[in-house]
Amino acid sequence: MEIVVSSKSWKSDLAAWIVTRMLRPRVLLLAILLIAAACLSHPVSVADGSWIWNAVAIVGLVFTFRLQDDLADIETDRHRHPDRILCRSAFTKQLLLASQCFRLVAGAAILLRFGGWSLMTFTVLILVLNAWYQDSFRLRHPIGNAAVVLLKYPCFLIITVWNSGWPAFAVATGVYLLLFTIEWRAIHSESNQNANTTSVQ
Repeated sequence: MEIVVSSKSWKSDLAAWIVTRMLRPRVLLLAILLIAAACLSHPVSVADGSWIWNAVAIVGLVFTFRLQDDLADIETDRHRHPDRILCRSAFTKQLLLASQCFRLVAGAAILLRFGGWSLMTFTVLILVLNAWYQDSFRLRHPIGNAAVVLLKYPCFLIITVWNSGWPAFAVATGVYLLLFTIEWRAIHSESNQNANTTSVQ
């Protein structure tokens, strides 16, 4: 499919992507909940600016993985969601570089505020998803893909509240199971709709 350039610079495309893909109610809610969890787990002070690092770590965390997801799904999105910014951009390499830069900033903030174990979780998550996005298996098995890709959300929680111990892991597991159930139902529903469309044709 032909790529239609959506703007004249990668900065414009990045700004448009932020507006359309980051400034959405559920993404903002996720960021707010993670920031709240981080502030409860790691007390902050307005005076020393520690709350800023919490926000930088969380926003960077959500931003870099959401951008990574969209960059990895460009080929499929050109067919399923051709209106998305990245599908029409000619600056995907620059946007990938921007994602990696934000990842470094997020990693530094995570280390500063949440510690080494959180940074290790962040790093392992990056490596796992990078490897997964290179595997064609994920395109053939949407449920398996969902099972792997959705791991990032409980990992976000673990990264931000690692020092809370097993309760954090229990909540993260519950979050993962809930999200996977929702995604599984959506995939199943879409599959049924496609089957019905095929039978009608």
